[in-house]
Amino acid sequence: PPGAAGQDAAGIPAEVWELPQQSLAALLETVPAPLGFATVTLADGSGVLGFLAHGPVPPGASEVTAPGGWRAYLADL
Repeated sequence: PPGAAGQDAAGIPAEVWELPQQSLAALLETVPAPLGFATVTLADGSGVLGFLAHGPVPPGASEVTAPGGWRAYLADL
């Protein structure tokens, strides 16, 4: 399902951004639940803070894995 994660989850391209600590703190305060942040494992095995949704997938949610990630999904619209 959209948002499914785990050891057998499909990989998609990632964008890794570097933010000043102050900007990250402001971002963390503005993102409402069920959206949030957690460690995401990259293909090289490293972990970075990633943006994700917690909880059940809402009806009508878009699946971005099959097109190859968020940017590819948007390009297909």
